[in-house]
Amino acid sequence: MKMNGLPSVESLNNMGFDVVAYKRPLTSLDNYTETFSNVQLRQTGGKISINPQDMITVVLRKKQ
Repeated sequence: MKMNGLPSVESLNNMGFDVVAYKRPLTSLDNYTETFSNVQLRQTGGKISINPQDMITVVLRKKQ
């Protein structure tokens, strides 16, 4: 499925997901340092670095 932008929390719920975190900064994750300390974030192609403070996270859990 191709999407233009992120679906709303309501749409994600209707698709069968519980939304754990929505549009949280990547650097705000509890385990950010230990998980990403050795990772270089880059755009596709690898030439341009991405600032982790510019990234967001969406964490979903499939409803049972």
